[in-house]
Amino acid sequence: MDLALVTGNGADKITNINGLKPYVEEADTLAFGNRCEDSDYVGLILNSGIAYRSLEHIRHIGIETITAEFIAQTKLKNSDGIWIHLDVDVLDNHIMPCVDSPQPGGLSYSELNETLTALFQSGLVSGMDITILDPDLDEKGVYAGIFVEEIAKIFNLDEED
Repeated sequence: MDLALVTGNGADKITNINGLKPYVEEADTLAFGNRCEDSDYVGLILNSGIAYRSLEHIRHIGIETITAEFIAQTKLKNSDGIWIHLDVDVLDNHIMPCVDSPQPGGLSYSELNETLTALFQSGLVSGMDITILDPDLDEKGVYAGIFVEEIAKIFNLDEED
């Protein structure tokens, strides 16, 4: 949904504020790590100008290769930068069940960290937002705590710093 809105797909009331539609060009967008195989859902992305890499494809080609290709394409386009929109439900539900649509077989923390580290090291990242993590589904804060620790690794942050 968020991806559709920022690329100008949806009601003008929210996709075209101040006549700025689209906020991000479809051709400058990568949807990464989806594991839903519903043809209606995937068809919307496949029929757009958005680059799409399913989790199956990422694991076949290699997460390092996919990430390097996206960074190279971004540099070639001389883009202003990369904005990362991280839906936490891209993670496997065994390590992150506190989301609105948990599914088995998602990214591991190692895979997520490999991708995010490469993106941040590229110097192209302008910002990042994190969504879908639902603390109400994590009453003891166990999963959220591990998530924060894993994200901190990307920035080489730990409690001793």
